[in-house]
Amino acid sequence: MSFSVERTYPKEYAEAIAKIKEQYQKELERLEQELRIGLQAEAGARAEAQVQEQIQSLQQLFKQQKEENIQLQQRLDEMESLRQLETENQQLKQRIQELEHAVQQHPVQQWGNTMTQKATKALNKQVKQALEKTIDLRSPTAGGYAITSS
Repeated sequence: MSFSVERTYPKEYAEAIAKIKEQYQKELERLEQELRIGLQAEAGARAEAQVQEQIQSLQQLFKQQKEENIQLQQRLDEMESLRQLETENQQLKQRIQELEHAVQQHPVQQWGNTMTQKATKALNKQVKQALEKTIDLRSPTAGGYAITSS
């Protein structure tokens, strides 16, 4: 047999104890609420820090991608220039072949005449310029000869 011994206190004590228990319970509830709020704030701060970290990481990644894009664009430009040079090179090779073929088709004498004609024209031009600057013997003046400069 078990007897539960329950103490009985005078009514004033019982009311004071009940009041203290009630205050204690309210204080516990208040502390629990503050703890929940504190934990939520801490979790929010941690989440915000993680978001900031992710933003910085994404910004760094964006910067790297931008730099890589610039390098790729420069490489593409270089490749386009090389392609254009290759096309130009092919055209020049074709022109050289055409000229070589033309040389083979025409007699050497004809090419020689072309070169002689051009050389003669150039020489005639130089002689004409030199003559224009020489003394004109046909126009005597009081003191001797006249110098012409046309």
